Amino acid sequence: MTEHKKTLSFTLLAIAIAVTLLSSAILINADENNLQNNIAPDAVAEDSNNIINPNNNTIQDLHDVEVLGLADGQLLVWNTANQTWQYVDDSQPVSIIIDLNNVIFAGLSNGNIMQYNSTSGKWENTQLIMSVEEVIDAYNNMAYKSGWDGSIVALINSWGNSTTLMNPQQPYSYLIYIDKDGNYCAKNGTDGTISFKSTDASYVISQACAQGGIVLIKKGTYVGKTLNLSHLNVRLVGEGQGTILEFTEGITISNTSQSFHQEISNLKLLGTGYNSKGLTLSATSRFVSYNLVIQNYDVGVSIQSSNFGATIFNNFYSLISCDNNVGVYIKREINENTVAHNTFYAGSIVSNQKWGVIIRGSASNEIFEGVEIENNNYGQVQLITPASGSVPEGNTFSKCYFEPELSNATSPFIEFKSEFSPDTEPRGSIFIENKFAVVGDTNLTLPPSTVFLNNYITGAPVNFTINAAAPGCQVEGNINPMNVVRVNYVGTGNTGGIMQYSKTNLASSGSWINFDATFPSKPVVHLSIEQNSVFIYAWPYQVETTGFYLLMLYGNGTEVTTPQSVMWTATLNLP
Repeated sequence: MTEHKKTLSFTLLAIAIAVTLLSSAILINADENNLQNNIAPDAVAEDSNNIINPNNNTIQDLHDVEVLGLADGQLLVWNTANQTWQYVDDSQPVSIIIDLNNVIFAGLSNGNIMQYNSTSGKWENTQLIMSVEEVIDAYNNMAYKSGWDGSIVALINSWGNSTTLMNPQQPYSYLIYIDKDGNYCAKNGTDGTISFKSTDASYVISQACAQGGIVLIKKGTYVGKTLNLSHLNVRLVGEGQGTILEFTEGITISNTSQSFHQEISNLKLLGTGYNSKGLTLSATSRFVSYNLVIQNYDVGVSIQSSNFGATIFNNFYSLISCDNNVGVYIKREINENTVAHNTFYAGSIVSNQKWGVIIRGSASNEIFEGVEIENNNYGQVQLITPASGSVPEGNTFSKCYFEPELSNATSPFIEFKSEFSPDTEPRGSIFIENKFAVVGDTNLTLPPSTVFLNNYITGAPVNFTINAAAPGCQVEGNINPMNVVRVNYVGTGNTGGIMQYSKTNLASSGSWINFDATFPSKPVVHLSIEQNSVFIYAWPYQVETTGFYLLMLYGNGTEVTTPQSVMWTATLNLP
């Protein structure tokens, strides 16, 4: 009985090897969707010794063939009693596959490797002719190189989807996963060996990234301290938000050459207790991130140069920064290297405890396009000139969505602030084609050379006032379709622009109507009266820069003394 078991085990091993070799040959030499097309129904391959029986292809049943199949990376064995396929592992359920059309498999007959041709329904000699001894030698050679432990399970895991004799080249450089003992492992995508193993995820991931290439992280929670990604051409990619890097001190990206290309995508970076920074760029160019979620840090994304760092330039982000203190913080002081042209596209900066976006100092040409910036408690965007006098310039917000936190409805959409002097407010900021969902009274004062064009402003019956009093401002084309949000364009700096202010008053003839603002010169006033059936004439009389005198008469010339609902618009076309 023992000898029989040894023989059977040896035979199963040989067949398993044959399956792998056969699947390799088929995948290399045949079309993926029609694996048998390249094999003629009656083709018989002969070796140089002419020892193969040409009648082997007449075998049309499986009773005299010990056979293993390969389907979906799992080894199958043909149960001749039940005439069904079943998995080699007895703990797995019996397969419902009762035919051979979806199975790539090999058999052994008279010491020769056979393949089943599902088109002709016949067994054929394979074109890959090796004796059993040659197969065993080849397999032992592979086992020596890959550290195979001789088990069928390891054979399936290592060779299940193989297209080459040795461990297949995977589409990643390293695969990071958690083993059954809770260790974090980095599997080499070239030879299948476990290159790094530790209970510290940051160590394993750091070591894998240091080798470059694609580092794929399987779903799971990976606990560590920090990761410094400063290696050439490395992509750190997860399997979605189910891949969680719980790193207390986040990830720092740094390089000193624009030839570096680095990426972190498709995973979640989770902090603890709003401490430290989530993703830090200290000296980086051409870094990208997609579908990256950053949560529970003091700062979600921190972009800050230094006296000794390289330029932070041309980086691209599509991410979600939520439930941090600050969503995105960009900073550049005097004498620090350039921080410019970082692009945030189509992500979300939402529900942070303080600010959504802070740009401090002379960071320039930072671009936010199609980004959702809302529900950040202190405010949505803050632009600051610090005490050093370094002024933010030319930063753009386009096609973004702004909405305040409902619990702090009057928090600013945008705040321009100078800690140096009133003459050094942030300048040249561009707000174009955004949507502002107003849920509270808001006053926005624009500093010099600010562009505020074609924005869509809507919400409840509240005030949204834009004071564009500084030189060089452009305030045009902003839309309020509900006619319930006040948009007040005020300021002598609007050269070539249109300043307009509208309101409704309940007033009688002889009333003085205040603009609640001061125009640089007398505007043109248009009036309309809400009434039932009586026609009323209305004229603005004695128009000043702060208001006008209202005159209303009935059709018979009698002055209107009963208060009427008067809608008026004051418009100023500046030279």
